Amino acid sequence: MKKVYFLWMMLFLLSTNLQAASNEAFLFEGEDETTPTLKSQESLDVNLLEQNGDGIAVNIVSADFPDIVVNVTISDSDGNPISGLTAADFGITEQSETETGPVNQTLTCFEENASTAPISLALVFDVSGSMGQQNRLTDAKTAAINFLNNLQAGDRASLVTFSGCGQGGIIIPSAAAKHDGDQNSIPDINEAIQALTVINRTAVYDGIGSGIDSISQETFPKGVIVFTDGNTNDDCHYSINEVIQKAKDKNIPVYTIGLQSNTMAAQLNTIATETGGYYREAPTAADMEALYNDIAQNIRGNYTLCYTTHNPAQDGTLRTVTVNADSKTGSGTYTAPGTLNPNPPLINHTPITKWQKNLAIPISAEASDPDAGDRISRVALFYRISGTDPSAAYTSVDMTNTTGDSYTGSIPANKVTLAGVEYYLAAWDARDGQAENGSASAPHFIEVTAAPQPPVANAGQDASVNEGDLTTLDGSDSLASTPDGELTYAWRQISGTDVDLSDPGSANPVFTAPMTGPQGVDLVFELKVTDSASRTGSDTVTIAVNDFLSPEADFTWSPASPAAEQSVAFTDASIPKGGTIVSWDWDFGGVGISDSQNPSFTFPQRGTYAVRLTVTDEFGSVGNVIKTVTVSCPGGDCSGSGGCFIKSAGASFME
Repeated sequence: MKKVYFLWMMLFLLSTNLQAASNEAFLFEGEDETTPTLKSQESLDVNLLEQNGDGIAVNIVSADFPDIVVNVTISDSDGNPISGLTAADFGITEQSETETGPVNQTLTCFEENASTAPISLALVFDVSGSMGQQNRLTDAKTAAINFLNNLQAGDRASLVTFSGCGQGGIIIPSAAAKHDGDQNSIPDINEAIQALTVINRTAVYDGIGSGIDSISQETFPKGVIVFTDGNTNDDCHYSINEVIQKAKDKNIPVYTIGLQSNTMAAQLNTIATETGGYYREAPTAADMEALYNDIAQNIRGNYTLCYTTHNPAQDGTLRTVTVNADSKTGSGTYTAPGTLNPNPPLINHTPITKWQKNLAIPISAEASDPDAGDRISRVALFYRISGTDPSAAYTSVDMTNTTGDSYTGSIPANKVTLAGVEYYLAAWDARDGQAENGSASAPHFIEVTAAPQPPVANAGQDASVNEGDLTTLDGSDSLASTPDGELTYAWRQISGTDVDLSDPGSANPVFTAPMTGPQGVDLVFELKVTDSASRTGSDTVTIAVNDFLSPEADFTWSPASPAAEQSVAFTDASIPKGGTIVSWDWDFGGVGISDSQNPSFTFPQRGTYAVRLTVTDEFGSVGNVIKTVTVSCPGGDCSGSGGCFIKSAGASFME
């Protein structure tokens, strides 16, 4: 049997590798022909194969080292549990990586779990698009509800769904299967199953990972039951290797059910076999219900063995535990603790106290270890909907290390209800040290209020500025109704002369008021603010720009004391202030005009003339100046009674 299975697995791996080598995109029908993600396509790691033996699954709990607990499931060739074995039927050995051979261990306890022992199950539902075909989801709902109705008193269950990346998740955390929070005589988990609807794409491995999380803190014998009707294509958190290793690490068997000739039967069979479960096909609701009952009995039928290791040294070595029973052999491993931990990890976290309904809650923390040579190995977030049942289990999720000692996690939006949220954090180091921030018995509590209102944008008061002024817009009085108070800003100009805003994504962008003519100009800006819930608000502000930088008109002339009938050169000496001067209008005391910048003019008679120069710049701003020019008679003698013309004419005649 083992050889046949191993040969089949090698053929499966060869086929998978040949597909990957072809560099073609594999498309799966029924889910919009989605190109699979890298997680979905990852090939099985052969190092994971046959860590458990043929027909025997071994899972080890070493938390109380040197006392070791071994959970063993022994199955016949059809995958059914074998019952009725005694302690004398079992042999157990342990060997560390530094020892030359296995050493027999003496059992300190032996128990065949009673058929009435309570169990904890995670029901993992495929709600991808193809499940809407041929009554598949309807049949699955019927089978699951009938199964749940027949569970024993004390049994617990969680509900998990999966479709595409980031869709679904833990819908009902592990709780008593008969729990009826709204007291309508229908268990909460039954109601949640009945309400399920399909969503496109498939992420089988992500769904199994969430199922493991949903029951990982349970103390009863536990197992994950997952079914699917199509090939996985949109996993973003787990690959086949990662989900197998996660199940092994948590000592949770995974039972897989393929609906209607499932196309990924090989992968589902591998996951089940390697975690201590089994794979079955179930084309009808009746088949599924029967399988549920078989699986429940399989989990109740496990054997529990205890021993105290012959090698109590805390040397951090990998230990292999081998179990022999009923002509079957299986093994598992655990790591002995290392040097005693002088100091546990440190967790720095500011608890969140208020949030809004149906908004995911981001959780951040700093985790570090004070011991030289030690390190943080894991940081986890535990959360649950607050309620009256003090035994309700927490859902756990590993937090992600972002940079340095910083870790982040998230409580999903569908767990943020008006009942409130309870949560705590835990961190472990490489020497098995553990610390908590909050605890299961004294968690942090988040008060949840109704959905927030949109933010209120405030673009500031209308204002008047002069052209050329450095002007600051002010949106800092905008308000967010979300508990974090966070806003993003987006300014834009909607009318008036175009200006450049220094930072339109800030609360206080700056611009230089543009040049304008005598009429001035109104600039209108819109501020749009967006809160952390993606709600928006907007407001406008008007900035009036005044004509302030008019040109300064000025001129000179030569000769400084001209005579009548003598050409006088006028020179523009105007100074531009805002823009370039583009026009000149001269008025020579009412006896002549010019539009040249530097004109020449001859005054016909002696006298005093008020010469006016008006200049205009490119923006229409105007400046003017009047200067007095005194004009004498030709020759400079104007004392005669006949005026300039008669005297000059007489002088010419006398010559």
